[in-house]
This record gives sequence, C-alpha cells and structure tokens, in this order.
Amino acid sequence: ESPSGTACVSTIQDFLEGIGFSDETLEKFPVNYKGETLWQIHQKTCKDFGEFEGFAWRFMYDATGRITEWFNLPFENVRLGKPDDKGYISKILYNPYFGTADFHTLKEKDTTIYDCYNPKAVRAQIQDQGENYKGQVLFFGTTTALSRFYPMPEAHSAVKWMKIEAGVSDYHEDNINNGFLQPFMLAIIGNPNEPVNNPESTSTETPMTQGEALDDVIEKNFMGAKRVGNMWVQWFSNKDEVPIPISMPSNNNGDLFVTVDNQATKKITIAFKVPAVLANIHEGVSLGGDGNQIRVAVKLMQQRVIKKQRMLTDAYQMILRAWANPYVQDITIAPYNPYPELEILDDKIWAEMSPEDRAGWIEENTEI
Repeated sequence: ESPSGTACVSTIQDFLEGIGFSDETLEKFPVNYKGETLWQIHQKTCKDFGEFEGFAWRFMYDATGRITEWFNLPFENVRLGKPDDKGYISKILYNPYFGTADFHTLKEKDTTIYDCYNPKAVRAQIQDQGENYKGQVLFFGTTTALSRFYPMPEAHSAVKWMKIEAGVSDYHEDNINNGFLQPFMLAIIGNPNEPVNNPESTSTETPMTQGEALDDVIEKNFMGAKRVGNMWVQWFSNKDEVPIPISMPSNNNGDLFVTVDNQATKKITIAFKVPAVLANIHEGVSLGGDGNQIRVAVKLMQQRVIKKQRMLTDAYQMILRAWANPYVQDITIAPYNPYPELEILDDKIWAEMSPEDRAGWIEENTEI
C-alpha cells in the first residue's frame, strides 16, 4: 500500500532484468512443455529476486540425469523442509496458500513436496519414486546473520515508514468519505432518548428517538464525498435549543502531512537504495532540466544490481550446462537504461567507430 515502496521495487526489478542476454538466441530458448522461454523464466525470477531477495526453480530430468524442463515457482509460496540431524535440508515444500489465512483451514492438503536440488541423486530418486517423481527444486536466498533460512528484504528497515505513507492516504480517504473535511462536534441540549413523535401515541411501533433521527439525517444527507457541499438548516422556537458546533482539537494540517509524506519517501528510497528520480518520485528534476543527475543515477543503479545479476548468470550457466543439450557459453545481461536518449558518447570513441557502428548507436540511443 506504499506508492514509494512499490515504485522502488519495480525500479529494482527493471534494472535487475536488463534488456536482454548477451546471446539473443537464449531469449527464445524453450525450457518446458508449456512453451516458456528462458527470457520468461528470467522475468519471473527477477520479479521474485527484486522483491523477496530469493527465487525457486523446479527441474525435471531424463533417465540419464540431464535437465529437460525448467519451471519457476513463486518464491512467496515456497518453504524449506526440516533439517536432518546434520543440519541438511533435503525437501522443499510448495503450497499456493502459504502465507494466507486459508492455509490452516483445509488447504494443507495442497502442499507439494519436492526433493532439494541435487543432480547426483536424480537417478536414484527416479528409480525409487517412479511415476510419482516430481523433480527437484533449487531454493536460492540471499540470507544474512539474522535470517539464516529465509531472506529478509534489504528495505525491511523502512516497513514502518511504508505503513506511515499508506496511513496518510487512509486518513485522507476517511476524511473524504465521511463528508466532514473539518471534524467537529455538535452540542445539542436535550435528551437523545426522547421519542420524536408523541409518546402517548397508540401506535404499536417503537417510536424513533431524537438521537436516532439525528443519526438518520446525518447519514442520508452529509456522509460521503459527494455530499460535502450540502447545507444543514434547522428551525428552533427557543434559542437555547440551537446546537453549538465545537471544533475538534487537532494538530493535523496540510504542512504537517506534506512534511511527513516527504520524510517517509526519503526514508523508503534510502532503504531500497534507489535514487528517487528513477522511481519517478523526485520533484523538480526533468529530462531536460538536469540530465546529468539522471545519467549519474542510472549508472549508480546499474552498478548496484551487478552483484545480483552475476548471481543469476552463474545460476543460469550452471543449469544450462546440465541441460540435455548443454549450453556452455558464458552468459551476461545487457544493462537497463530507462533514459537512452541521455546517453553521451565520447568524441574519441565516436571518431574510431565505423559508419555502420555509428548508425547502430544512433538507432539504439536516439528517437527520430
């Protein structure tokens, strides 16, 4: 519910994903019977890795122990099995209801148990399980000293600030929905439990009280964003019966909300290590106004995702080399740049480029 947090996560995922592999043929490389390609697996992996600091892959094998199919499991629905006496984990559990309130009702039966990734044990597992063999799952998480089993997102320190940002929007929504943008109390002299109609009436229905009548008037005429402009007119025969509006004591004002919102945005972007301009939450900076600042922010973000990209490419190479038809070339991810029109080429490099290279650079980095 935090706009700034959502924007930061999306920015990290975009830079982590890049714009393609060094070998373009890998992008269309089929990896399972569903027709998914390696690039689609890469996109799903970056989505999990950028948000949860981990990912999970499931593999199927042939009789010789070579990988034939590759699937992505949603990382939020994957759990580690219990360690054995030596601390090794050999089972991975998957359930689409993990983390939801429905899990503890009748959903535990939907849990699927997989063997942990171990290519050397494939043949023995296939012989032992036969047609019931479900494959192996590679569980990858960037754990720390305080989260040895499940990774903790780096921006977890800003969770309270994200709740504050979401709370500010909830506050404004409630103010609009209740119709009274300035909270106040209405002091009315009298007994709210007195009936509105004649108490000596012979009607069998319970008479409406003064308080219930007032609630009914307020709900029908003054509640909701579309009824803010309504006017409340009441006639009184005695001036002592006129209700007195009393302002609710409050320290809330527009400047306070702006300050709190700006402070929350700043803390969230710091925790995510995302320059605010790249998440489109930085005011006063435009492409034409300060292109150098944006260019520096792009380079900084590209450097910050290199470590995780290398983790991904190492994992891709490990899996593709164990494929039924191995792919043994090195894999790299082309860096992502949301503002290619700001790229500037050094004059010396431009002078050494061939006409074909110059034309290619212009086509990739400019808009005609």
